[in-house]
Amino acid sequence: MIYVLDSCVGFKWLVIEQETDKARKLRDEYRQAIHELLAPDVFPVEVAHALTRAERQGRITPAEGAQLRSDMLNTLPPLFPSLPLLPRA
Repeated sequence: MIYVLDSCVGFKWLVIEQETDKARKLRDEYRQAIHELLAPDVFPVEVAHALTRAERQGRITPAEGAQLRSDMLNTLPPLFPSLPLLPRA
């Protein structure tokens, strides 16, 4: 199955929250080629912003944030330009 990711799912891959288990299961199945994942080109920026917010809230340390950003970049699905889709949004 093909899924289009929202950044909140990508954030849940990295930081434990409600439904993290479902997000990580989807990521693991993507890694096993069970599912195909796509994301808008703003996905990594939005996830990085959420990680920065979690740092400011004291939920993660800056060192953890840096490691989690690196982990996120290593698991990126194919990114697609979002601007051309704006008229359809």
